[in-house]
Amino acid sequence: MNYYQNKNPLIALFMGAEQKGKPGDIWFAGLAGHGACDVNDLRYHKDWNWMMDALTRIKTLIVPEQETKEVQLQLEEAMIKWWEHLLHQLCILNLDQLWISVVGFIEWWNQQPTLHVHPPHLINEYDNN
Repeated sequence: MNYYQNKNPLIALFMGAEQKGKPGDIWFAGLAGHGACDVNDLRYHKDWNWMMDALTRIKTLIVPEQETKEVQLQLEEAMIKWWEHLLHQLCILNLDQLWISVVGFIEWWNQQPTLHVHPPHLINEYDNN
């Protein structure tokens, strides 16, 4: 399994896909717009359309209310810095560097005990409630 095959599943799970199968025969179900995919068919590292789906998901994340304002502000500032970094990578049109940054963001997100929830908190721009 190459580096992309090791990290693309991280993005797929972040996107809300469900991992199915067993080691050596892993596939992902529920990828919006992409259906079910074998681990080898995940294309976040080589298809701008797939990458833009991941960036859209990241952009819609919100920081849930924290125990203190200080922690809230720290997490919100970190999210802003990550978003600025991701936008910079997008602007230079380097898919490989953007992919590395998206993986880095997701790994950071997953390490935050108060942020790591399934599914991630999202802003639903279509929700009229």
